[in-house]
Amino acid sequence: QADIWIDGRVQFQEPLTTLTGMKLVYHYATQFGTLQDVAGKCDDLYLSGRKAELSIGKYTLYDSTATTCKMKGTPDFRITAAKVEIWPGDRIVASEAKVWVKNTVLYSTASYESSLKKNGEESNFPRFGFKPKDGVYIGQRFTVPVGGSVSAFMDAKFYSKAGFRPIFGLTAHQPAYTMELVTGLYRDENDNWVRKEPEFHFALKPQRIGKSPYQYKANVIFGKWRDGSKESWHQDFNLYVTHDKIYFDPQKTWTLDVGGGMGYVHESYDNSDRTPFRYSIRLAKKFSPVVTGWTGYNYNGATRPLFAFGRSEVPREGVLGLSWQITKRTKIAYRASYDVNKNKMHEHYYTVRHSFHCWETEVTYRAIKREFTWTFTVARW
Repeated sequence: QADIWIDGRVQFQEPLTTLTGMKLVYHYATQFGTLQDVAGKCDDLYLSGRKAELSIGKYTLYDSTATTCKMKGTPDFRITAAKVEIWPGDRIVASEAKVWVKNTVLYSTASYESSLKKNGEESNFPRFGFKPKDGVYIGQRFTVPVGGSVSAFMDAKFYSKAGFRPIFGLTAHQPAYTMELVTGLYRDENDNWVRKEPEFHFALKPQRIGKSPYQYKANVIFGKWRDGSKESWHQDFNLYVTHDKIYFDPQKTWTLDVGGGMGYVHESYDNSDRTPFRYSIRLAKKFSPVVTGWTGYNYNGATRPLFAFGRSEVPREGVLGLSWQITKRTKIAYRASYDVNKNKMHEHYYTVRHSFHCWETEVTYRAIKREFTWTFTVARW
């Protein structure tokens, strides 16, 4: 027998989630419940469905629609599915799904999966952009669950200069960690390519150290790397510790972020070993609701890695920045990068970001390199 039974309209609330519906039935002993004619929000997802099942750390909706684009009428992008399973803060899996752009079905699939993590995996919706060395590109990530917590994906990108550059892989999501097996060509922020054939990656999610203000995360990488001149079995172990954000005033306008860690890298190519140390310090000041400034220092190890891929352009970097939210949808930012080793300015970055309600575009100009980059993608998905 149910502990709670409400026939009328009711609101169900938990951290990250608010659902409104009819006919709530909930059992405290099993911590399981159902809700009819559901609408609400979970993470950045706006949801609706015929029925919802409520359980610990997971929500299941039937005959459901999910989108991050809240607007009157038909959203610019959405998913409809016979069943949608949501793990707040982690991922969403939709069965018998259709992916829509406005009133057009982009594609249909037996199963669809997407990350809900901030700054996580690439969007499953199309993205466009321009990079000086690669030209104009279009990309899309396709994800299909294959059983349990394991899903297969293809991150397909086509560049007008570099051509087709797909990445394939398997991902296993667990509450405390993620494992991946990937193969394909990867491009880093400094325009260096490396082919991973394949690579295994284990990433431990941030873990609190007791009741202290410190958290740590770790990852292990093992795989065969190849660039234009060499190939090597690459082993990489990293541990990084961060302190909770530090506030210096009651209004929380002054903040300090600090973190540091060590790694171990072995390359079979030259039988070399490195133990890089890195840390970062960032002091920020919110001058007004729309203007924020920051300064900091980044140290990324003194030993030179074998591969250019992933290598910091500036091992010892001083940074200074300022951002201004001009309007609700438009933001501009400036970031200066100073090379401490060479005792000279490395780069000036000027960025304009604009939101078209459900889509975002960003243009960045590097003044010293005299290069533009541009991206156009779904906002917050």
